[in-house]
Amino acid sequence: MKRRKIWVSILLGLCACFMSTMFFVACEDFTHTHTYTAQTINATCGEKGLITFTCDCGNTYTEEIPATGEHLWDEGKVTTEPTCANAGVKTVTCTVCE
Repeated sequence: MKRRKIWVSILLGLCACFMSTMFFVACEDFTHTHTYTAQTINATCGEKGLITFTCDCGNTYTEEIPATGEHLWDEGKVTTEPTCANAGVKTVTCTVCE
């Protein structure tokens, strides 16, 4: 009977060690310091952008970049030279939308 009590005590001790080890492994995420890299989709005049942050551990989150709402026009380039009979054409492009 004494041997049985010893074996039961040993088994209970091993179970306690195993359970505490599992607890600390499960809590390991609480000690992890995230190191994020960012991937950006730039906002345009009419469309919002997006920044995706990703950690090596697989955790991710995103943030929206609001649309700028305004076009920023370049100085333009002449696409058709003017003549005596016809006006020329100058094409301007938004530097944000491109």
